[in-house]
Amino acid sequence: MKSTAYENSLFSWIIVSGPNEDDVQSIAQEFKIHPNLVSDIFEKGHLPKLERTETADFVMVRVFDSKADPKADTLESLTRKITLIISPNKIYFIQYLSDHCVQSIKTQTLRQLSYISQNTQVFSLQILNEALSSYWIPIEDAEDELDQLEAQLLNKKTNSSTYSRLHILRRRLSLIKRLSLHAQDVIQRFFPTQDQSSPIFQDLKDNLISLSFMTDELLEDVNSLFNLQLSLAGQRTNEVVRVLTIFSVFFMPVTFIVGIYGMNFQIMPELHWQYGYHAVWALMISVTSIIAFWFWRRGWLNFKA
Repeated sequence: MKSTAYENSLFSWIIVSGPNEDDVQSIAQEFKIHPNLVSDIFEKGHLPKLERTETADFVMVRVFDSKADPKADTLESLTRKITLIISPNKIYFIQYLSDHCVQSIKTQTLRQLSYISQNTQVFSLQILNEALSSYWIPIEDAEDELDQLEAQLLNKKTNSSTYSRLHILRRRLSLIKRLSLHAQDVIQRFFPTQDQSSPIFQDLKDNLISLSFMTDELLEDVNSLFNLQLSLAGQRTNEVVRVLTIFSVFFMPVTFIVGIYGMNFQIMPELHWQYGYHAVWALMISVTSIIAFWFWRRGWLNFKA
């Protein structure tokens, strides 16, 4: 479905939503697009790229899908591809986004009209800037979730889902970082070198660099939480082993004594002694008490939750 988002005497901006074959074929005929580029437009999992022809420039980038599942961590489940076909007098914006995302990009772009040079290349940069800004949504969500996970770890309120949440976060952030780096390369090659001092280019460049730095920082935080989780798990294991070891030390001498008097020898003086039973009990209790006193003096019985 085609709709005109903006038009003036110099150029028009046309949005093509959920393109079908007829829509793309009509655009292909208008710009004499090679069949390989047509197939790229339909390939939903395509990575960011730039293609130049004699009639138009083709810029493809990935945009965060606001309708994505919170656990989405793959290219196609987390992002959607948009394609800009840019000629001197026309911009085609081919997209698979939700209506909310498209309206947001359109509104934010048109707000900047007074600051945008009236040519399709600079105008396209502003569209790309607004589209790629969508990645700040999962970045902010990741910050909030990391704060929650850190609080849970420090309060020792973790469970088996903690590892899963950290793993999903790491995959999402790694994906966003890779896509932002791909987009940086595309934008760098798309805009002429002599015009790269333009404010809109610098703004877009800074936006992508900030995304890259932010994802790096969050990835470090995720790895730190992974290490913290492993350390806490190791500490809990050590505490359990410590308790079991102490209990085994208590019972080793008692087991030794019981083992001696459990042997089936006929001649054992204590077997016929009137107070033999009570003496063995006294011996076991005395040995256990001495061990307990020794552990207490060394501070080994001070267990912490």
